[in-house]
Amino acid sequence: MPPKFRGRSYNTIDSKGRIHLPARFRDVHKELDEPRLMITNEMSCLAVYPYQDWEKKEAQIWERYEHEQDEEILDYVRFYLSAAVEAPLDKQSRLLVPVELRNLAKLEREVVLIGMFTRFEIWSRSIWKEREGHIRDNYKEITRKVFSRS
Repeated sequence: MPPKFRGRSYNTIDSKGRIHLPARFRDVHKELDEPRLMITNEMSCLAVYPYQDWEKKEAQIWERYEHEQDEEILDYVRFYLSAAVEAPLDKQSRLLVPVELRNLAKLEREVVLIGMFTRFEIWSRSIWKEREGHIRDNYKEITRKVFSRS
């Protein structure tokens, strides 16, 4: 089984847009033996993929929506794919987040990195706090929804 990004890490982003990856994320990254990472936007955060997983995701999207005519679906594809940038780690294991993506995700100094198995997410700490509150307030309903899917 391939290594997975797991856990939650509270961190800071410096004035140049760099984030130190937590040790457990660096370990997964090293184990994958892939120096490149890809960053793109999600609705309220950024998603970071190892390059080979990003290529799979792109291929899935392209295969499914290559001939799509629905403008809303095409808007999603445009939004998601057009923001993607390659982001290798520097020698200090810092990830450089481009200013455009920092602005889209409303990242300020305090951030949260959330492990999501094959990728991890970067959240503004204040936005994550709101989201986490929603999750806690609706935990039973969310759990039922998750485990009722077949």
